[in-house]
Amino acid sequence: MSEQKKQRRLWTIITISTIIVAGVITCIIVKKQPTEQNCISMWSQVASIVSRIEGGDDPNALVRIDKLIANFKDQPGLVAALWLAGQEYYNKAARKDREGFEEQARNYYRKAITLREKIIQELSPSAFTAPAYYTAAVIYSQELHEYSEAIEYYQKVVDNWPDYKYAWHAQYFIGMYYEKLRDSGGISASKANPKIEAAYRAVIENYPDSSSAKHAARKLDQMNYKKPPNDRRAAE
Repeated sequence: MSEQKKQRRLWTIITISTIIVAGVITCIIVKKQPTEQNCISMWSQVASIVSRIEGGDDPNALVRIDKLIANFKDQPGLVAALWLAGQEYYNKAARKDREGFEEQARNYYRKAITLREKIIQELSPSAFTAPAYYTAAVIYSQELHEYSEAIEYYQKVVDNWPDYKYAWHAQYFIGMYYEKLRDSGGISASKANPKIEAAYRAVIENYPDSSSAKHAARKLDQMNYKKPPNDRRAAE
């Protein structure tokens, strides 16, 4: 076994052990029968799922995730369990990316999104819902370069959780990725530009103290400068 594989195996063992310990602590805090026993069972299965993802047994991992949702839907820790599984897919995708296996990386990134969408679509709203939308949007935009899907999810964040800690970033990204869509020919300038302006103005108006506000103002100045003189005066 190569040194790299040994390190990876050790990291997997540490990760799974951490999951089990965290799960047991959560179950001890709950201290309600039969919920406590269900909680321990759930976290044991989560550890098994993470092991399968790391080992490359992805079809069985996804089947087990669906069973996990069906069997433990009323468990308060289920959403955290799905988040951990999704994060394992993301970590594996990033590793494949670094190793140059682009197609495999894209496959794992999509599975990371799938887990976030399960949190969004199959579980009750929770503290994980806004982060699920936001991180799915980040994967769509930065890893898969699928800007339309990313914009849709970023918009969900600013519409439904305007006080979310990264909402200001989501608002800025809406403008930025409409620009990329326009420049790549995915949308016409006549359709994109009003959306870009609206997104950047919303950053300035709704998140004036964010680090993105000055960048948004600069973007608007650049767009205004490129307009015909009459349109430029109207914008001012």
